[in-house]
Amino acid sequence: MGNFIFEDSSLDNVIQITPKINIGTKDIFIKNFEINTFAEHGINFTATETYLIREDKLIFRGIHFQDQKPQKRILTVLSGEAYITVVDLDRNSPELGKYETFHLTQEEPRLIFVPEWFGVATISVQNNTTISVMNSGPYYEQYSTGIRYNDATLNIPWPVQNFQVSDKDRRLKSLNEYLHS
Repeated sequence: MGNFIFEDSSLDNVIQITPKINIGTKDIFIKNFEINTFAEHGINFTATETYLIREDKLIFRGIHFQDQKPQKRILTVLSGEAYITVVDLDRNSPELGKYETFHLTQEEPRLIFVPEWFGVATISVQNNTTISVMNSGPYYEQYSTGIRYNDATLNIPWPVQNFQVSDKDRRLKSLNEYLHS
């Protein structure tokens, strides 16, 4: 079985991880998480909830985060293909507003570790794309918020166009509104 591979991204503390993979003649085994191995690589993460998101092609979700009681997250694509964009929304960060987009597919398993105070957006590229999310803290609906996908300050060049955005996501704050709230 291969070992985990931890790769830094252009964002501080956002890490792309290749899981342990064992390919047999008739099966494949993928281990996505080992608490001790992750801790050895500076990722102190205890999953308190996990969930799956299944989406049709060109569905956009995000840029979501909790503005109080922030969560760390680990995301991966179990089936299909998606773009995961991670945005630094820490008001005290010198990298506030900086973002990076990751292309994840079921064919090349990767995980993205997202620290606290980062927003996450997903865009599915294929029908029946399934994204697995592990969180390090409970979800609090009253703290759930986000930044609009078309925020002029962030000016994110989304890797695909003509995606569907929910009414909820269209009503999210701009980055400036978030910073002054």
